[in-house]
Amino acid sequence: MVRHRRFIFSSSLVVGLVLVMLIPVAVQGADHFASPAFEQQWNSVEGTIPNFWGPLATARNGQIEPYAEGNYNGDPGSRLVQYFDKARMEQTTPDRPVTNGLLTVELKSGRLQVGDVSFEQRNRAAIGIAGDQDAPGPTYATLNGLAERVAQRRGAVDRGYDGASKTFVNVQPASDPELSFVTYQGDPGGRFGQNVPKAFWDYLQAIPGGWLPAMGYPISEAFGTQVQVNGQSTFVVVQAFERRVLTYTPSNAANFRVEFGNIGRHYYRWRYGTPVAPPPALPPAPISGADAVFVNGVISLTNRNSNVFPLGPATGAASLDTLAYEPFENGFMLYSQTTNQIYVLSRTGMQLAIYPNTFVENGLHPVMPGPRAGTYIPVRGFGTVWQQNPDVQQALGFATAPERGYSALVQRFARGFLLDDPADTLIFALNTVTNRWDSATR
Repeated sequence: MVRHRRFIFSSSLVVGLVLVMLIPVAVQGADHFASPAFEQQWNSVEGTIPNFWGPLATARNGQIEPYAEGNYNGDPGSRLVQYFDKARMEQTTPDRPVTNGLLTVELKSGRLQVGDVSFEQRNRAAIGIAGDQDAPGPTYATLNGLAERVAQRRGAVDRGYDGASKTFVNVQPASDPELSFVTYQGDPGGRFGQNVPKAFWDYLQAIPGGWLPAMGYPISEAFGTQVQVNGQSTFVVVQAFERRVLTYTPSNAANFRVEFGNIGRHYYRWRYGTPVAPPPALPPAPISGADAVFVNGVISLTNRNSNVFPLGPATGAASLDTLAYEPFENGFMLYSQTTNQIYVLSRTGMQLAIYPNTFVENGLHPVMPGPRAGTYIPVRGFGTVWQQNPDVQQALGFATAPERGYSALVQRFARGFLLDDPADTLIFALNTVTNRWDSATR
């Protein structure tokens, strides 16, 4: 049983102050939009949702930044950008559409993007997401303590940031109906997936032209925290998206309870006010000692910065194991005879779950069709886990092929293992410590 720390979601205990995301820094505001395209994008939303970008008076004038694929006004490797309180506008050439950066992703990871596939590694941003500048509280760097993909579920916000331990903890579910989960949003590639509370979802629906281009997908759970605002402790709920951050402050006036964080201002401070981090002398190896059959897949996973790593050092050589495999609508099930365990690999949020194999062979088990053409109800050990765990059913859906037994190489590491799929086309990497999985071409 998970023990929940008491962390009350109650607006009655919150000081009635409007949330100020960052004390303004004394800088000269912009005196013009950097391009007509920037002005058009600003006007397209700002009139409907005030402070969507932030006023020109607190923005910065346009500037040229390096970008490998850019070519602004005949200057190869450059693009035009302009920083506003709530975002950054970008244009690689004068005739190209205006885009907005993945600012949250960069601040969280420390990977400053200088091209479509080019990055410069810096320190993760130790800048407060909400509240007074440099006051204690969650930072963009601490977002790494939250899973980028979680299981779809009902309920309400039940995560909190504990300032004393500087960690995210389980808390009592919020009683505020605005913090009840109403939708689940994830990217097609399966990296991100989060439950979004009502307050944020309603706000997103009002964005002209749709919320996705401005926000990106949600990349963190919504969580509650106490932050200092004008020196006073104030309760706020935060959820990070790829491009921006949303906050909900129940003590604010109704029209200002949901707001954007000042990520444009935060990003500028990180990019231009924080020195580049020197490379660590001994970076933690994501994996060491992999068998040759797995090397190409490991390289691919490493290059895309897969969150399945680090697996740590190998604890032995690769060896043959008797396995079983079944694909599902939203993932896979795998069985290892060596461990006598069943591994549920889900694309829809629960990531990796591990169950003991309790099935006892007792005769024939005919394949039963599922509710849709080309789907099946799993049987035997996979069927037992699927039938007894509604969360597995919800995460995986129905099988898309019957179970298949095979023999393949498996190699075990300090934090998990690698194994081949039945067709010898993929490797699966399972981190049994963080309960995450990934796959790559063999």
